[in-house]
Amino acid sequence: MAVNRRIVIVGAGSIGRRHGRLLARRKDVSVEWCDTDPRALREAMDITGALRGHDSFDRMLDSKPDMVLVASPHEWHAEHTIRALEAGAHVLCEKPL
Repeated sequence: MAVNRRIVIVGAGSIGRRHGRLLARRKDVSVEWCDTDPRALREAMDITGALRGHDSFDRMLDSKPDMVLVASPHEWHAEHTIRALEAGAHVLCEKPL
């Protein structure tokens, strides 16, 4: 199965990394990361073998991902979810808003 969808995981903490490890096993998605902490971003990319990371939520949205998985700190969930939806991405928010 060819890679045909880009999913960006926003938040490279423990929950985001768990999702990333599972998604990296799939052949139909390409996992990318978004986090403002350079160390967390690099570690998450290394864990999943991701080739692309974003250190800015705005620039990540400008790249037009197909899907966004929101696993950022809970106080950012509503804003990240709404903005990703407005940008045209499918969204999974880790916790209820």
